[in-house]
Amino acid sequence: MHHPFSQNGFTLVELLVVITIVGIITFLGIRAFSNTIPKSSLELDADRVVELIHRAQARTLSGDFNDVWGVYLTATNSTLFKGTTFVGRDPAFDETYGFSETVSASGLSEIVFEIRTGETLNTGTITLTSTESGESIHLVVNTTGRVSR
Repeated sequence: MHHPFSQNGFTLVELLVVITIVGIITFLGIRAFSNTIPKSSLELDADRVVELIHRAQARTLSGDFNDVWGVYLTATNSTLFKGTTFVGRDPAFDETYGFSETVSASGLSEIVFEIRTGETLNTGTITLTSTESGESIHLVVNTTGRVSR
């Protein structure tokens, strides 16, 4: 039997409930994804600093160009350099890498390794901070050149 006023379909209330649920899920997904971008940039920049420190130590120990190597950090970039100090370096050998726009560095700014031992007198903490999330990564450099987080 067919009822004259029955219709198949969705009511306005059902449609509004579904649209609201989809909107909430979309909002939460976008928010979760946007928080991972600054963290990724922060971690990538921290990995690059650690890699540069290890490269400086390895180049010093191998006697590359018969000189010592170091890393110099500013708020916006890191530089692998050849020489006993950044000021007295040979700029022709510089390798400079800029941090992501949302990352800033502070703390220990210069690390130079001893040619025979590979050790450094420049110990301390490098702090990389995301200017968006406020999250920080602390890189602690000890006398052997080991970097811990």
